[in-house]
Amino acid sequence: MSNATVTDLDLVSIDTASTNLSALTGSGALASVVFNTTLDGITVSGDVDGATGSTGGLVGQAAQGSVVQNCLSSAFVGVSANTNSSWVGGLIGQLNGSTLYRSGASGGVLFVSGIAAASYVGGLLGECKECTVTEAAATGQVASNGQFVRVGGLIGADPVSNGGPSTVSDVFATGDVSGGDTTYQVGGLGGFMRNTTFSRGYATGSVTGY
Repeated sequence: MSNATVTDLDLVSIDTASTNLSALTGSGALASVVFNTTLDGITVSGDVDGATGSTGGLVGQAAQGSVVQNCLSSAFVGVSANTNSSWVGGLIGQLNGSTLYRSGASGGVLFVSGIAAASYVGGLLGECKECTVTEAAATGQVASNGQFVRVGGLIGADPVSNGGPSTVSDVFATGDVSGGDTTYQVGGLGGFMRNTTFSRGYATGSVTGY
C-alpha cells in the first residue's frame, strides 16, 4: 500500500498466516508494507502469524514517510522463521524513516527460529530506523529462542550507524522479555539501540537472556 490514508478502522479477531520465505515479504493485519501512508485510529485483535520478513500486529513495515498514530493492537504476533532475517513487532515489524505517535501493542510477541540469521524482535517495533516514536507503549510479553536475535520490550533494534538518528520519547514497556542462549542482546526497552535518543521512558518487566 502506498500514498494512502486509512482511518477509523477496527480489525476484529484477525487470523493471518504467512509462509513467505523472502526477506522482502511480510505479514500484518492491515498490510504487509505501507509507503508514504497515514494510518490513524486503527485497532487490531486476534492472531497475526508470519514467516521470514517483516511481521507486525498492524503492518509488517511502515516506510518512506509513513505516519502511524492512534493505533492499538491486542493481537498476538507469532513468527516461525526458516530462512533469512526477520523483523517482528507487536504493532509494526519495521518502522523506517517514519513516525509513530500515541500508539501501542498488548498482545505479546513470540519469535522462533531454527537458523542463524540476524533478526529484531520487539513488543511494539521490531526495528526502528531513522524514525520518530512519541507516546507509545508495549505491555505484552516478548520471547525469542532464535540465534543472533536482538530482543526488546519496546523495540528490538536500531541497527543503523551511518544514517540519521532515531528519537524515542514518552514511552514504556511492562511485559517480561526473554531471549535464548544464543540471543545477541536483550533489553527491557531496547535490545540493540545503536543510533537512538531516548527520553522519558521506562520498563518494568523482567529481562532474561544474553
